[in-house]
Amino acid sequence: WHTDEVRALFEYVIATQRTPRPLVLSGFDVQTSTVADRTRPDFFRRVIGELDSAYAARVYELDREVVAALVSSNAATYASQHADSLVVFYDSLATWIEARKDTLAARFPEDRASPILARQVARSVSQFVRTLAAGRSTTATELRDRGMADNVDFLLDEMFPGKKVMVWAHNSHIQHRGFGADAELQRVVRESSYDTTRTMGTWIA
Repeated sequence: WHTDEVRALFEYVIATQRTPRPLVLSGFDVQTSTVADRTRPDFFRRVIGELDSAYAARVYELDREVVAALVSSNAATYASQHADSLVVFYDSLATWIEARKDTLAARFPEDRASPILARQVARSVSQFVRTLAAGRSTTATELRDRGMADNVDFLLDEMFPGKKVMVWAHNSHIQHRGFGADAELQRVVRESSYDTTRTMGTWIA
C-alpha cells in the first residue's frame, strides 16, 4: 500500500471528512499494531475503571506487559509460553465486559462504541495469542482469518449496523473458494486439489 496509486485513496478519505457522509476507517485484523496497541492498556483501564477500579488496574498491568511482548521480536515465543493463561485472561475479560454491557453503555452515553469495542478487542487479543502459539501452520492461518471474519461481523452488526461497508484486504484473505452455502461447490472443493485453508472470506461466505 506504500504506492502513489494508493495516496489518492487516502486523500479521498480526508476529503470526505468535510462532508455529511465521511468515510470511516476501521481495522479488523487480530494482529497487533505497534502504534495502536500501545494505547490499548489505557483504553481497557478507562472502560473497566467505570465499574471496577481494582480489576481495571490488574488488566492495565498485564495488558501493558502483553503489548510490549507481542510487538517485540520474541512475540511468538512469548505467546507459546503463556498461551493458556493469556487466552483464559482475555476470554474472561471479554465475558466480564459482555455481562456488564448495559451498565457500561449507561456510563458512556456519548461514546457507545467504547464498551463493545473493548469487548471485541479482548476477543481479538485472545485469538491473536492462539494464532502465534500455533506457529507457521494452516491452523495459525485459520485462527487469524476466523478472528478477522468475527471482527468484520462485529463491525457490520454492532459498530455500523445498516451502513455500507467496503472490505479492503489481501486477495488471499477475502477469497472464499466455494466455501459458501452451495453444497455442490463445497463438494467440489473437498474433492479437488485446491488449497482448502479456511480464510476470512470463507468464514464470511
